[in-house]
Amino acid sequence: MTKFRYAILSAVSTKKQAEGTSLENQIEICRRMNERGWVETDGPFIVRGQNRTQYLNLRDAEEEIPAIRELLENAKERTYDVLVVYDHDRLRDLLSLVYASLSDYGVQLFSVSAQNTPVPPDQYDPYENDSNELMIGISSIRSKAEIARMRRKYRTGMRDRILIHGLPVQIPFGYRRPLTESHNRKAIPEQIPAICHHLIHIKDLYLTGRSTTQLIEYLQEHNVNPPKGKTWYPNTVRDILKNPFYAGKVQFEKSKVIKDRRNKHRSRDRHIAPEKIITAQGKHIPLWDEPTHLAILAKIKQNRTNG
Repeated sequence: MTKFRYAILSAVSTKKQAEGTSLENQIEICRRMNERGWVETDGPFIVRGQNRTQYLNLRDAEEEIPAIRELLENAKERTYDVLVVYDHDRLRDLLSLVYASLSDYGVQLFSVSAQNTPVPPDQYDPYENDSNELMIGISSIRSKAEIARMRRKYRTGMRDRILIHGLPVQIPFGYRRPLTESHNRKAIPEQIPAICHHLIHIKDLYLTGRSTTQLIEYLQEHNVNPPKGKTWYPNTVRDILKNPFYAGKVQFEKSKVIKDRRNKHRSRDRHIAPEKIITAQGKHIPLWDEPTHLAILAKIKQNRTNG
């Protein structure tokens, strides 16, 4: 029996997954290679909550994911013969790129799920057999299809949440799930009186001519903390005031992420045509009515024109 030297790669895509048991479970399953007489000589290399689907080349991935850079540098030094992963999906779009680099360094890629059989290190030649190349290609196609399926499922689920259940994708500032239903994702959001009282007041102040700076001063004087961070900004106040949720509406896809992978840039397009935004009547109790919402939007537009 060949004593392969191996290292483990364990990876998840989100911070929430990284806080769970997935990483540890992957490592535990991969360490069963010890039962074959394999020896763990490096790693484990752990990717904690980083996306692996946005890179056009390996160099960019190495710069942003230290574990990928380390496992390749160590492969170059031949500290291990086989990189063990739970399944090929752990590498996502980086699969073929990492596989090619490992092959250059004489290191094999082993998937516990696929159970491909490595050859003795001194006999390994990536060009000798096409089966691994075919397996990697099939795994890449399957991974892309799975990602697309998950995104379609998410989009369908969010549309149903809006159109069928009348619930927001995220609960806006000033609302919460009822305390008795804190874990129920389909609970109808309820108002937080201590916050909503001030939201109604700054709405009245704004419609009577007060500036966003004056609204921020009011919120600070009354110790109302912002939704995120410790500082109120004019845009934060305007975004709250013009949110149709407070007038009883729930929406989805009112903005879109624009990716420029060549320049590693992401931006958000907030100028979506109204007819493309999925809108429905929410089941929550609003803070004001539709005419008031339209008056707020008109006031914001007027202030921008005058400013």
